[in-house]
Amino acid sequence: MAQGIAEAPGELEPGQLFAGRYRIQRRLGESARKCTYLAEDVKVGRRLVALSVVKAPAAALDPDGTKREADLISRVGNHTHIVAFYDYGANGPVRYLVFEFLSGGTLAERIQRAAGAGELIPPDLVIRHGRQIARALVQIHAAGVIHGGVEPHSIWLSDRQKAKLGDFDSAVLMDGESGPGLVTAEGYASPEERHGGPAGQRSDLYSLGRVLISLALGDLASGNPAIVRERRRDLPPAFHYLLAS
Repeated sequence: MAQGIAEAPGELEPGQLFAGRYRIQRRLGESARKCTYLAEDVKVGRRLVALSVVKAPAAALDPDGTKREADLISRVGNHTHIVAFYDYGANGPVRYLVFEFLSGGTLAERIQRAAGAGELIPPDLVIRHGRQIARALVQIHAAGVIHGGVEPHSIWLSDRQKAKLGDFDSAVLMDGESGPGLVTAEGYASPEERHGGPAGQRSDLYSLGRVLISLALGDLASGNPAIVRERRRDLPPAFHYLLAS
C-alpha cells in the first residue's frame, strides 16, 4: 500500500497521502474532467471528503477551470441542497477540489439500482427530490450563475435521502463572462444548448424536468413526459403538468 505523497497526475492508490492532507480510501467515480476519490482529511478531525482531482488533459485545455469553478461555487454560497465545498488548490502539477462526502452516491446510481431490481422510485421521493433540486437552483440562479450540468450524475444523495446538486464543472455566469460554455450531458441539455443558442435559467429548469422523467421512470435514457403520464398514475396531475410545461 502506497504511503508517500502524490506529486504527479495519475491514478491515486488507497493509503496514499495527497497534498500532505488527504488519505485516499477508494475511487468514487469519474467524469470527463475529474476523478473523484473518497479520502480522509487527516487535518480536520479525520473527516471523510470527496476529493476531485482534475485530469491532466482537462487542466491543460482549461488552465483556469479549477479556480473558476471554485469562485462560482463560492459565489453561490452554502445551501442545504448544494454539495458543500471545502477547499481547492494544486499539489505540484495536479489541481484539485474538495467537497463533502455523501454516502448515498449519485441519483444516477439510485435510478439504476431501482431499475435493476424492477422497482419504481416511490412518488413521494420523486417529488421530494424534485423540490430539493429546484430549491438549489433558486439559490444558484439568484447568485447570477447557470449550473449548466443538471443531470442524475451531478446530483448526490445523503444517507437520509437528501438530494444535493454538485459538479459545477460547466457552470457559467449569466452575463456570459465566465467559462468555455455549457456542456450538459447528452439527453439532459436544453434545446437552445443543443442548437448553440444562448442559455439561461430555463436551460437548467429544462434539464431538471428531464431528470424528473428519469427519476419517475427509472430509466436514464427516456425523456418523454407522455410515458410518465401513462406509467406513473400514482404521481399527481400537477406533476405531469409540470413536466409537460
